Order: sequence, then C-alpha cells, then structure tokens
Amino acid sequence: MQLPKSCLLLSAATFLIVGYIAYVYVLPGAKSPLMGYDKSLQRAFDEFVVGEHKTRLLELFGEPRSVESYFSREIAYRESDFSAEDLSKCVEYVTFNNGGNWFYCFGIDENGKTVLKADGHS
Repeated sequence: MQLPKSCLLLSAATFLIVGYIAYVYVLPGAKSPLMGYDKSLQRAFDEFVVGEHKTRLLELFGEPRSVESYFSREIAYRESDFSAEDLSKCVEYVTFNNGGNWFYCFGIDENGKTVLKADGHS
C-alpha cells in the first residue's frame, strides 16, 4: 500500500518544523551560531601565543567585555590549569565574549605581555 503524496509531504513538513524548533530552542549551546558564536575568533584564540602583547589581543578580538585588576572569575574556574608563578605575574585580566556564552580570558603582566589564556563557557 502506497501513501498519498500529500501525506508524505505533510510528514516531511512536520519533521522539518519539529527539527527546526529543536535546533533553535533545545540544542543551542555555547558554541552555537544561533548564539552569535564566531569560529574565526576561536581560530584566533587557538593561534594566539602566550607572551604576545595586549595590543595584539585588541587587534584580534576587539573591545574587551571586561578588564579587571583582580583575579578573574573566568580564570578562577580553571585555576589548577595554571602555575602559581604565572598567576602571581598577572596584574590585569582581559575578557572577551564570543557569542552569548563563550569567553576568552587573558592574564596580562606589568609589561603588557600575556602570561596565560583560557577559554570556556559559564
């Protein structure tokens, strides 16, 4: 028994609509393009070398979300990933957003050089 064409079209349309709703409202994660995530910023982060100057950060990432002189919340989540020596060198923490929920944070020393970098979501 063969289903009528209209039944197949209705089934396909229903499947597409349900799939779209799931994609938009259920699946968006921190790296979702729907949240404004930009893959080119992630590539810039991956290629950025610790030790480069803060001005290079501003060239690559634009205006920071925040510049803090105290221990950054974003770095605090990953404190065990960094040596105590590197953490003690930081006099400034610069944070950039990528999309709605992805961040890049850089620790800067007194000479304006990056000492550490971290990325993740909150």
